[in-house]
Amino acid sequence: MNYQIIRGSAADLENAKEALIQDVPWGSTYTPDCRFRGVFLEGKGFLFRLCCYEKNPRITFTEPGGEVCEDSCLEIFLNFAPEKSRSYINFEMNAAGAYLFGIGPDRYDRVELKTPVMPEVTAKIGEDRWEVTLFIPLETIYAVYGKVPFAKDYTFTGNAFKCGDLTESPHYLSWAPLQRDAIDFHRSDRFGTFTIL
Repeated sequence: MNYQIIRGSAADLENAKEALIQDVPWGSTYTPDCRFRGVFLEGKGFLFRLCCYEKNPRITFTEPGGEVCEDSCLEIFLNFAPEKSRSYINFEMNAAGAYLFGIGPDRYDRVELKTPVMPEVTAKIGEDRWEVTLFIPLETIYAVYGKVPFAKDYTFTGNAFKCGDLTESPHYLSWAPLQRDAIDFHRSDRFGTFTIL
């Protein structure tokens, strides 16, 4: 799986290619239509929008740092420098814009993401869908990975997900396919790739 990220402005996000979050690795019967798109803002950072066509999303967390995966949750995990680091950042967000950001090389060895400039999340709930927009500043990325040369054809790795551990119908969907064993989004060996155009 490869997602090609265009360069442009925030307005160009509307023209970016959509990628479907539709792989169902663990047999969920509830499989809402979910998708994401992204754009690289030169000299500023990355802007992603994740969307789910789902009415009445479960919201119990309204502040940062909670287990938002228990709510209706959209997530994107990214390793911006896979050639020099095994650590990836997990960005997990619910329909209220509450989030959990962590960093580490696997599911177990993770710490809360704390950088001088933090990512920003905005959420919007519509009649038949909800979405979150995530801005990841270059300052955040550089604080974790050092200077990264986001030149043309630069490739990094990641995956995107939809889940809801404690929703009425627990479900787990991914963009890049996962192995059909234990429920675990933290499989960096199954990440897809993101290429900057």
